[in-house]
Amino acid sequence: MTERVRHLLETGANPESILICTFSTKAADELKDRLIDYALDENYTIQKTDINKMQISTVHSFCMTLLKVLGYNFDVYDDGYSEKRLLFVYKHKMN
Repeated sequence: MTERVRHLLETGANPESILICTFSTKAADELKDRLIDYALDENYTIQKTDINKMQISTVHSFCMTLLKVLGYNFDVYDDGYSEKRLLFVYKHKMN
């Protein structure tokens, strides 16, 4: 997955349009760490700021954000990424 994301970024994809869903928080964090390693390597053109612009989260947390945008409100634990997910969803929401 990291190779695919690296390829997308290096071929000009807008990092704000990239959504990566994993099944666990640990997997999402590991993916971010691997992408940061690419950003620190001078052989690649990935910027750390690009990684921060991508939506990387678990399937469940992203779906929860999507449901909130659609008007369903749930009282659940906030993992700290809610604001970023909401910005992504609102930006790409179809009218």
